[in-house]
Amino acid sequence: MFTKTRRHLDQRYTPFLCMESRISILRFFCKASELSQVSLFFINTPLTLSKETLDLYLYFKENLQLHLIKNWTALPCRAGSWAVQVDDSWFPSSPPSFYTTAQKQWVVYGYYLPALMNPTDELSDPESQYPRPFNFSIMRHPSLNEPSSGGRNETTMIHHIDESMHGFPLWAIIVLAITSATLLLLLLMSILWWMYKRPKKDIMEEKTTPPPPTTTPPPAASSWQRRSSILSAAHTAHLGETLQQMIEAPEAPEERRRRQGDQLLQRELEADHETMIRNRVND
Repeated sequence: MFTKTRRHLDQRYTPFLCMESRISILRFFCKASELSQVSLFFINTPLTLSKETLDLYLYFKENLQLHLIKNWTALPCRAGSWAVQVDDSWFPSSPPSFYTTAQKQWVVYGYYLPALMNPTDELSDPESQYPRPFNFSIMRHPSLNEPSSGGRNETTMIHHIDESMHGFPLWAIIVLAITSATLLLLLLMSILWWMYKRPKKDIMEEKTTPPPPTTTPPPAASSWQRRSSILSAAHTAHLGETLQQMIEAPEAPEERRRRQGDQLLQRELEADHETMIRNRVND
């Protein structure tokens, strides 16, 4: 949390690092003109009252791991404040993933313990009684007269990151992906609409189209005509016989007697013939 405090600074001073932990144990300030001196102010708390010296460790985090940058040992609590020199050792030698070119700053973590305690053990112990590491930002300002090696490194890093930003922008990729998905969806909807309308159009065309004319009668019609012709001929013959019988009706009894006489004579002749054959067989 960055604040300005007239209690420790006048108008000629601006906070370079102003950090306050949860129990307000220490704060960092430095001059704007020098950017090299930092004072560590220790406030009386139960932790500092019970210990004569403290150790302070400075970390930066990368890939969820804390990496030690610098440490101060045996800092006297009774002195109230202790001045340290800000140099290149405060900053990581290689730019971590959280390096920002806009403000040229890093997020670091401070961790204080009583002297001679192992910070690794305390960090890995979830039940440690000491406060957890606190985070704050540090900024490196290049010198106005002659840039230091750190300033040259920062210029190189900024130039490298700026060049990497000249590629295809992310927003353009997102817009292109959304446009492609929209066009694909419209094409799919057009295909589905065409497939839905096509069967209805075919049915309407079949209903409105007249059947083609037939030049030859179907087989069923020809057979029906043949059957009707046969029936007509039989009916005509039957009518002819009936008419002939009606015309010859007055002569029917005489003709019947003649036919019966012929049949009787035929039977007698057959009987005589059979009798002659039997006699010959018996002889």
